[in-house]
Amino acid sequence: MGRIGRTFPFGGQMVWVICFALLLVSTPALVRDLLDIQSATEQATGVDYWYEGQLNRELLRLQVTLTQAVNDPEVSPETINFRLDMVFSRINNMPRPGSGWNTLHLTELQEPSRIREYMNEIDAALPMLEQDRQRFLDLALLRTEQALAEAQRLSFEVVARQNAMAGTLQKLFIEFRYKLLLYGAGFIALVTGLGYLMVSHMRAEHALRKATTRLVDIAELERARDEAVRANRVKDSFMANVSHELRTPLNAIIGFSEMLREPYCGPLNDKQREYVEDIHSAGQRLLALINDLLDLSRLRAGKYELLETEIDLNRMVQSAIRDMREAIRKAGISVTVSVPKQPVVVRADARKLRQVIDNLLANSLKFTESGGSARIVVESPEDPSEGPRIVVADTGIGIAPEDIPRVFRPFEQVDGALARKHQGTGLGLPLVKAFVDLHGGTVDMASVLGEGTTVTVTLPPERLMPGLSPGDDRKDVLPLPARRVDEG
Repeated sequence: MGRIGRTFPFGGQMVWVICFALLLVSTPALVRDLLDIQSATEQATGVDYWYEGQLNRELLRLQVTLTQAVNDPEVSPETINFRLDMVFSRINNMPRPGSGWNTLHLTELQEPSRIREYMNEIDAALPMLEQDRQRFLDLALLRTEQALAEAQRLSFEVVARQNAMAGTLQKLFIEFRYKLLLYGAGFIALVTGLGYLMVSHMRAEHALRKATTRLVDIAELERARDEAVRANRVKDSFMANVSHELRTPLNAIIGFSEMLREPYCGPLNDKQREYVEDIHSAGQRLLALINDLLDLSRLRAGKYELLETEIDLNRMVQSAIRDMREAIRKAGISVTVSVPKQPVVVRADARKLRQVIDNLLANSLKFTESGGSARIVVESPEDPSEGPRIVVADTGIGIAPEDIPRVFRPFEQVDGALARKHQGTGLGLPLVKAFVDLHGGTVDMASVLGEGTTVTVTLPPERLMPGLSPGDDRKDVLPLPARRVDEG
């Protein structure tokens, strides 16, 4: 309040009190005027006229029925009784005082009471209809005409009251308009004053926050740092234990399952061989998952170091295809490999680069239906400012453009009818991007939903070993069927 106190002699408190007092006083007045206008509007909009009109209509229908009964003996007593009940219903439905309706309360007038008396007299004479029909009809017609006359007087009274209420409503509107103008001018002045006070208060709070930030306790910062270091050590220890405790028994399971597949331990029947294959496949998947998790943990911790050697990309790609030939056969797709005639030798981490290629090929096999195709291309551009590229393209299910950024986030998978058929943790492409980033390269994806996906891995030009002349002549295996790939 220091700045406010210096700006206003009374410290700003008096201005706040006046503002809130005016708000508290003016708001109920506005609400009261609006409620009065609402009540007058409902009374002047013809609600009572509607009730009176409905009553008049039913009286006329009763008169028509009685007139027909005079000339037509076929008019039954039930028809006359029904029309009489409708008149009573209209009288009973008219709003009464205290019902919550903003009407002229026609039931307080004498005319509805007289109409009810006439109808009660007709209702009491109904037994006469079976004994002396003509006498009953004469009495009923007389009382109905008298009731219609009362309804006519009621209509005149309703119109007169509505005209008076319309004048009252006009007067209320004029008064409210002037009050609203005064209220508006007052509110503008109040809002302006409050706005100035709020700005001054916010500036004081901002200055206080800046001062508080500068006075943060150094001991708290050190303690937070120590906690972070301790937590990081616990995480590293946990990951090391996981690596040891899970990898060791998994290696044993995989090794023994491989021995059981061979005839070292005796022949197996078909069912046993199938179970052993399932054990071996599940162990391999679980081991790959553990390795991916450990790699991701080390990458996030910034402790991953590249073991760089000279690698021939052509041989690495061809080796990856050979190792996955059984998976390619089971997937039922054709794979085309295209590499330059000259070796494309780069300096990189062989294990990580091979994992990049394996993950991209595995994704193509997983999300391409049987009968589709995939293509892997190694490119070594002639322009020295461009680096070598590995392109993996397929005719799979594709990805919507808005979902492409999601596939590079850990543990995220794009929903799809075919994607849900396959198991996976969503770590393949995130690891591809992380490993390529470690090499200073880039990963680009272009995809058309329902047509296929193309992933391009580009390494920095400085990783291409000098003295090797790249060539455009290529060694192709099985041309890939022509298809459209969105490069945008």
